[in-house]
Amino acid sequence: MKQIKTILLVAIILMLIVPNASGAGFDKCSGALTGNSVYARSSMHYSIAPDSPQMMSSGLLSGLNVLVLGTNPYAMYESQRITGLGADVTYIVQPPKIKSLTLNDLENYDVIYIASNWGVVRRSLEEISSHLKSYVNNGGGLVVGQYNSRNTPYTPDFVPYEYTISDTYFPTQCGKIIVSPTHYISSGLNSDDMPDVYDRVPLSSLSTQYNIIAKHVSEEILSVATACYGEGRIVLENSLWTGRGTVCNDDSDIIIERIFYWASRGQCNGNTEIPGQVPVPEFPSMIIPAISIIGLTGFVIFIRKKGNY
Repeated sequence: MKQIKTILLVAIILMLIVPNASGAGFDKCSGALTGNSVYARSSMHYSIAPDSPQMMSSGLLSGLNVLVLGTNPYAMYESQRITGLGADVTYIVQPPKIKSLTLNDLENYDVIYIASNWGVVRRSLEEISSHLKSYVNNGGGLVVGQYNSRNTPYTPDFVPYEYTISDTYFPTQCGKIIVSPTHYISSGLNSDDMPDVYDRVPLSSLSTQYNIIAKHVSEEILSVATACYGEGRIVLENSLWTGRGTVCNDDSDIIIERIFYWASRGQCNGNTEIPGQVPVPEFPSMIIPAISIIGLTGFVIFIRKKGNY
């Protein structure tokens, strides 16, 4: 009986401490194991955006290398918010520097985020279109935010699959509808948690490769969509993540986390997305906790027997 109690006590203690020591943990957004990855550290961060809905970060973005391309002040504010969620962020806003980026430069990052108001630097992004497409094809994650420019309609050629911004949209009605409730990005969340809609991107303009996750509550325009291209992933969204207040309130931290996490680790089969899935733990991250429990339990039993107590 004493041995059983000892085993249960040791197992409970190790279940609490070993996942963090091994690099494995639970994805607090979906409950799925995140695996042995720097993206899944258990350290907690809070968003630095003072006016945003405050949610405790799950640590999903810890150690994620993100490159933000755009124009200030949006790129700066959004970079600060993503940094506050634990990511390592570099942002570039000078058009000559954007145009000079090589494929090797891009491949130093897990996710590239085209920040809100990127319409100002669209020509610079077009200059590196082939590099961006190759980056995604080779396994990178691309998140494209709000265009926010009067030069419409516009179909960006640096995104692997086609979609068109028909005009800049200042919402007269806030609200979204979840179209794919089982997708990793939307699973377990409410419609209000989905990204707000600030540009008019008709759903009919999207390539059939896109998986529409959420749309506007009263119009057939995009809130967020995902796609796979080669070995990489694409997320389109239309919101504003400065954390300084918007017409429809700021998006919560959790939707930003999920978008970047899926962009970095969502599963693809060729150009086909496997919705809702993220990688399972690697073998070492599953076996180390089990070995630790067995070993420590045996050691405790041995000591107790030797001491006869």
